[in-house]
Amino acid sequence: AGLDTLTPEPVTLDNPLVNLSTEAAARVVFSPHVGGVAEGMFYRAHRTIWENIARLAAGEELVNRVC
Repeated sequence: AGLDTLTPEPVTLDNPLVNLSTEAAARVVFSPHVGGVAEGMFYRAHRTIWENIARLAAGEELVNRVC
């Protein structure tokens, strides 16, 4: 199985998925929730973060605001 995220995050030590038997753990791959981030996405996200910092400082509405 390939798992992209666990709940809750950060995962707790009592989560059964992080306490698998050796045999089961050999068949499971965990990736960080950003496992699908490509180079282009990294640069666009970085640019948006800095744009939002400038907007916040200027008292303007943020880009992609999630309420």
